Amino acid sequence: MNKLDEFLQLIQNGKWHSLITLSKKLDIPTTQLEELSKNLNQQGIIKYQEKIKWVKINPEWTRLLTQTEEEEEEEIEHKPSIATIIIPAKESLTIQKIHISNITDKDLELWIRACKKHTELAISKIQ
Repeated sequence: MNKLDEFLQLIQNGKWHSLITLSKKLDIPTTQLEELSKNLNQQGIIKYQEKIKWVKINPEWTRLLTQTEEEEEEEIEHKPSIATIIIPAKESLTIQKIHISNITDKDLELWIRACKKHTELAISKIQ
């Protein structure tokens, strides 16, 4: 684990932390941690009180840093939705605001596979 990951892990509880204490735990100079904190503060990832040298995670980022292993497994184990639709020759249908027309003289079979990140379509003619 790199120092940035360790730093974020140490402050993920949402409480204020002293840079001096954190620099000792991370075994890096306080000045280096100050620069990192300034940059992360500018990006909105952390809140940094420069005068007293205290940092805490921005609450908007807490959820991303505290994702449990169980939640990660749920993402991996997502099962796609699968459907097969027959579109008769010269007919049309609408699926979730998508209008599909078969302008051919043959019946068409439409296979749809929808995952979290993308949707696949396959079309074949029925013999």
